[in-house]
Amino acid sequence: MADESQGSGARRDKAESKMRQVAGGKAEGGKVDGRVQGEIGKQLRAVYEDVVKEPVPDRFLELLKKLEESTGSKN
Repeated sequence: MADESQGSGARRDKAESKMRQVAGGKAEGGKVDGRVQGEIGKQLRAVYEDVVKEPVPDRFLELLKKLEESTGSKN
């Protein structure tokens, strides 16, 4: 597990570095231009890719099932 978090940390550091490089792409009024927005989106997807691939924990699935049952019985 420690190895996975170090990998995520390294990707996060790389993403932050890349975003700092393109930060000069700000438009007037403090708005971020499309090139910078695209780069931020790409870096965020790379950082969180592992999280998206993780299975949903059983306890969350159980909570969702209970929620569905409770809302289904009221309707």
